Amino acid sequence: MAVVTNRDHLSYSEVLERLSRPAPERCASIQDNSSSSWDLNTNFDQARTFAQRGWVDKAAELEGYMTSVNDLDYGGFQTSLDVTGECVDVGAFLAGEPECMMSMAVPAKRSLTVIVNVSFSAGCDARHLLNRGIAVAAAVYALQCNGVSVSLKVGSWVDDHNGHIHETLIEVNQYGEYISPARLAFWLAHPAALRRCIFRISEHEPDDVRKRFGFYSGHGYGYPCDPPTDKTGDEGDSVFIPYPQLGNVARYETPDIAFEEIRKILAEQGIELRQRNSYR
Repeated sequence: MAVVTNRDHLSYSEVLERLSRPAPERCASIQDNSSSSWDLNTNFDQARTFAQRGWVDKAAELEGYMTSVNDLDYGGFQTSLDVTGECVDVGAFLAGEPECMMSMAVPAKRSLTVIVNVSFSAGCDARHLLNRGIAVAAAVYALQCNGVSVSLKVGSWVDDHNGHIHETLIEVNQYGEYISPARLAFWLAHPAALRRCIFRISEHEPDDVRKRFGFYSGHGYGYPCDPPTDKTGDEGDSVFIPYPQLGNVARYETPDIAFEEIRKILAEQGIELRQRNSYR
């Protein structure tokens, strides 16, 4: 049985720092092989911008879907004003209030760690990955809107077929934080999150790790897998969403079909979501 022999756990600030480092030798993350089916025609520089700012162009469409797929009560957010924040309170700004920046937070009715495996085969089409990510984002957003404080972690697990697993785990947001639809859209629904950003993170591993798992251009970057039962070593209330296996991509043919698959996965782990409307 394969075991996790290498763990790379990163905060969001550490991810951005790693993506800002110069490219190491023989890396695929910067190769000019963009296509609609591989990474939605997104090169590394564009993917790094998405990591910094979120996938803004997709956020509005994603938010429309996220707020329509379930019957939960969308009253879970609390707002506060300060001199810094996520957006401007126009009324306070026009009134000359210094504390005119608004932030959003989630009251702690319950805390839940959501771990999403974003590994997938090179043969997976970006369209299926996008649909799956839309569904996962909708589920995460619904939990937050119902007052569940979510720690969202995206991970990549790859097997060297020789008894070793490499784990990359990124905390996209912490308990109590409001995660924007733009950030959700990129890390859960954009294939470049793996094929550009996580690839680059793996390329900065020590040489012996790169050689073991093939983190070099032309070497495949490991075989996608799910982790052993210990997953991340975290304790407490958590749910895990496995990677999309190549033979099961029909489960992600549309966002609605994908949502049913994600809903079933969560239900098996005690989290119930109900779909109300369909994706438009």
